Amino acid sequence: MTRISMLTCALALGLTGCGTGYNRVLFLARSNVGLEASTLPPTLELDINRLEGVVAPQFENGKKMPVMASFKYGSESMFSPAVGSTFATGDAAMTMASLYNDELPVSSWRDRVQLVKGKTPGGYPADSTLVLEKEPTIDDPPWWRAWFTPRRTFQKTDVRPVFFGTDTSFGLKIAWSGMTNVIPDSVRLGFNRKELAIVPITMEEDDDGYKMRMASLLATIDNSVEVGSPRDTKVSYLQYFATGDAATLLALQPSVRQAMLKRLDPEAAEAAQGLKSSPPRVRGFLLFSMKATLQGVAGAPTLDRYAGAHLKALDGVALAIGVPDNYSKSNPRYTFTKANVTLKIDPKPRDTRLGALNVNFDALLGYRTQLLENDLEIAKALSATTPVTVDPTTTTPLKDLKKANETKLADLEHALSENAAMQNAWTYYVELISN
Repeated sequence: MTRISMLTCALALGLTGCGTGYNRVLFLARSNVGLEASTLPPTLELDINRLEGVVAPQFENGKKMPVMASFKYGSESMFSPAVGSTFATGDAAMTMASLYNDELPVSSWRDRVQLVKGKTPGGYPADSTLVLEKEPTIDDPPWWRAWFTPRRTFQKTDVRPVFFGTDTSFGLKIAWSGMTNVIPDSVRLGFNRKELAIVPITMEEDDDGYKMRMASLLATIDNSVEVGSPRDTKVSYLQYFATGDAATLLALQPSVRQAMLKRLDPEAAEAAQGLKSSPPRVRGFLLFSMKATLQGVAGAPTLDRYAGAHLKALDGVALAIGVPDNYSKSNPRYTFTKANVTLKIDPKPRDTRLGALNVNFDALLGYRTQLLENDLEIAKALSATTPVTVDPTTTTPLKDLKKANETKLADLEHALSENAAMQNAWTYYVELISN
């Protein structure tokens, strides 16, 4: 959509006495990274520029309809920018702001649809509906303007238009409108983005009061350039544009919300990747170190509330992955005794201080350590020159025991590497030790 057409639609829908700021919300944002020269209006910019604005009604007790916009820019050099932008209203704005960097609240697509549709017990947690005790009123225009100004009312059953548009350029763009002969109206070099929404506000009356809502709209963009040799230069560009429930469902996705989150610096990104590539036993030590460091800065005298939030999220990781409450019973611990040439099953966890284990991150790390020890002990039994018996007696061959244990460990490692809360905590830990 061109700049002229966006402005034309904005003027037609929002500035002709239709009640912008009363029964409609006008929300706009503009971003520029690079060069922009324009004759409409006369503009010459060579900078990083961000403009945001909203004209919306304020209801009783200062209540306002939710809108949200974000902009991020990062660059290792002049020619490798990384730009992200989000623009959302209604339920999509509430979802983006409330979930932020958290993982999906529900994993099944059916459950997500039920959640957004309000059919989940307890309702949708990011519902943007404003509930007012008294019916909001809008003063009629003065008599001398009444003949050309429509009566301003909230939408109830009638149909009203919603305007939602974006205009994005990345690179070089030269535009002509035909109004300036052969001279272009505008020249853009770099990243340029415009977003505009004009949304009517609906009103519904029930026993709870007067419910005010606006449409759920979402537009995001996330692009970056990695400059190298002509063969190695990479450009990534990802854009989402959605309305209604589709916008809200998209806002639930962590990958969509990445457009508003801080990018990792190269050292932190490299260190985070190092966690996955480290040997299993070293990885266990790093995870213990991460937990201890976060605990250290979360308490006095530092009182780092972000570290505390990550610690709380980590305790939910075990529950999300499915670590049993008492893993020593559900997953036996094997001990190879060479003197008796037996592979014993020890019903007690190695760390007796844990006692009756709870489903938390410590239990997850303990469970992971036990699986690693099992793998080592069974390997010793398999390499023994004398036939090995299993105590208590079992008909399961040693190779099958080893395979089953390896499968459990592989599943656990995969779940850990994919868990957003664990990755977020690790990223924050890397930033702490890097500073």
